[in-house]
Amino acid sequence: MESGKILPFRSRSAPWSDAETRKLRVEVEDVIRELPEGYRETARQIEAALRAAYPESAILTALMLWALFAVMTKPRTRKRAVDVAAMVYLMSQFFDEVPRSQKEVAQRYGVSPSSVTRRAQELADFFVDVLDDVESLGERLEGDGDDDDGGRGDFEGDEAEDRDENEWGKAGGRRADVEGEEAEWTAEAYDGGGPAPIVAPPFPSDAKIGERYSFLLHAYLEAHGIEDEEGLQEVVRKLNADPDFFERQESPDPRFKAQMLLYDAWEANSPRLKKRLARQALKIYADAADAYVILAEQASTPEKALELFAKGIEAGERDLGPETIEAFRGHLWTYVPARPYMRARAGHAAALDVLGRTDEAIREYEALLELNFDDHQGNRYSLLTLYLKESRYEEAARLLKRYGEEASAVWAYGAVLVEYGRRGRTRKLGRLLDRAVEVNRHVVPFLLHLRPLPKVPPVWIALGTESEAVSYVFENGPLWWREKELMQWLRLRWRATSRP
Repeated sequence: MESGKILPFRSRSAPWSDAETRKLRVEVEDVIRELPEGYRETARQIEAALRAAYPESAILTALMLWALFAVMTKPRTRKRAVDVAAMVYLMSQFFDEVPRSQKEVAQRYGVSPSSVTRRAQELADFFVDVLDDVESLGERLEGDGDDDDGGRGDFEGDEAEDRDENEWGKAGGRRADVEGEEAEWTAEAYDGGGPAPIVAPPFPSDAKIGERYSFLLHAYLEAHGIEDEEGLQEVVRKLNADPDFFERQESPDPRFKAQMLLYDAWEANSPRLKKRLARQALKIYADAADAYVILAEQASTPEKALELFAKGIEAGERDLGPETIEAFRGHLWTYVPARPYMRARAGHAAALDVLGRTDEAIREYEALLELNFDDHQGNRYSLLTLYLKESRYEEAARLLKRYGEEASAVWAYGAVLVEYGRRGRTRKLGRLLDRAVEVNRHVVPFLLHLRPLPKVPPVWIALGTESEAVSYVFENGPLWWREKELMQWLRLRWRATSRP
């Protein structure tokens, strides 16, 4: 499957032309025709489910996403309705003015809400991760790897994944199951109530499906010395002819064996199995940083998690070596074997934050942005929150300027807080608030307590939706509520504009 067929979602304001749509229809039909019969039938059911509610361009994007997901991950599902429901739910989050809930979609298709949540998360994470990897590899092959202008694709779901990947310790939608003396985290959605955890893992355990493929691709290219475009195209042709081609790769390299075991651990549903696989990986390769990240995710206290993340950092540094880290400085995330190290550092920063060691957390997040300018992990969002928490408004302003305007609630509403912290109530403050409301109109009612917050934040978010607003207020609401004059101004302005 050619890399050019991995297409980002586009906003409602940027529809495809008729010519683009017709061309994509032909490409999608060609891809679906090559799918195994079961996946092909699922694609047809997805199209039928979306036909009445979405434009052709959105439907074709969804079908291409499903085809890529099916070819590269070969998902196993007892009920085809789960895949259809997950795609309907995913599309609703991105395109509907009032997104449908998991429960609503699950009832419509006769499946459980948790199964819809898991599959929808897998689809979203897979699409974002593979899209990023293909674009990064293409830039490096074309010699554009030094471009650090922070440009990102059109797919608005990437920030959702990025924030999920580094908001450990912030009650990120996991439930603690207490067994004996340890509290272990699950990747299930909060659909049964219960208290929010004191600390939560840095990212969902099913977020590594796409990265497994990227790791296999990297290992194959490295093992065969492929460094040019022609070699990459040959690999693409092999994959088109034989979708199982990468899965049959074997290597005597203990690092490879350990990392493949760890990808199994990320996908495991049982916390015990996750830990067992992580420990097995460490026996195979002592410097497997992801093993420590997984063990930290299951830690019973933030202090223990911090210790394990620190061990993961040390393991990653030994594994990569200072020369490799320095060689990829500024773009380290694009080097797939470095991602476990980056995850350990992001988890370490979040654990420091949970423990109230804010200055250390800030320094860690700043270091992560220097290692990876484009910030695929979304560390800038946590850093902005910490700058604001500490009233470090000038540093927050520089961070906002560095990454430019973007359509996320953290950024848009953060800009309002920065302006108020620096200059008070200005004309610009009003313009920034108007911009923030355009980005996500659901935030202000929650800030003003006009709508009650749910007991726990959402498992994952989509930009511009209520899920993003709830997530934002859970994390950043106290930064607003401590500013009494700002809240009074916000309340008066909201009433005056009569916003729904």
